[in-house]
Parts: sequence; structure tokens; C-alpha cells
Amino acid sequence: MDNLVLFQVAADLHRSLSGAVLREVREEDRHRFRLLLDHPDGNRSLLISVRPEAPWIGRPAGRWPGRKRGPSRFAALLARTLGGALVERVVKPVKDRICRIDFSHRFQLVVELAAHRANIVLVDPEGTV
Repeated sequence: MDNLVLFQVAADLHRSLSGAVLREVREEDRHRFRLLLDHPDGNRSLLISVRPEAPWIGRPAGRWPGRKRGPSRFAALLARTLGGALVERVVKPVKDRICRIDFSHRFQLVVELAAHRANIVLVDPEGTV
């Protein structure tokens, strides 16, 4: 995802997801995660793709047409750690091609969107991965 586009995407995500509570984490395939959130203005979802050739983050337009699969250990950890937490903000730091989602209990979900280096990292309140 282009760095300049990512600034706008992060701002749009901040506006639409701030104040939402994470309800569920779904792993749609090895590189694709969907976060389902409850917001006072209605349900929201966030799609994160860390496919090496085309990393992406945004609000999905539709449902996943593929088969449902059980969560990996990482997806289960995300659900356990972030479930029920309030999204405080979505930010795009200036230098890096990352998007950071800050939760009310001070955990952060950092999504690196550089081609061939895409990754999702859960950071605890002490800054540990």
C-alpha cells in the first residue's frame, strides 16, 4: 500500500473505528484477518491482508466467499488479548509504512504494510512484542 494513501486510510479508519469494541477476530486465510467490532453507530469490520505481494488494510466491501477455518494460535491470541477492548485511535506514524491500532488497555496492534515484509504484531503495554 502506498505510503501517502496509507495516511488517508488511517485517518478514515480512525474516524470510523474509534470508540468501537473488538468482538471477534477471524482468520480467513493464512494472510487475511477480519476484526469484527461493535460501534455505537453500528457494527464495523476491519480487514487486514499481509499477503507479501499486496498488503492491505481497510473496511471490507463484502463477506469472505471462502470456507471458514479455525483460528491459528496467533489469531486466538489476538482474540483473547484484544477481545472486549475499545479502539482508542488508529494512527499512521510518519516514517514507516505501518498502521497502528491503539486499544483502551494499552495494547497495540501494529500492521506493517511494506511489500514483501507485511506483518501483524501485537505489542503489550510495556512495548514488548
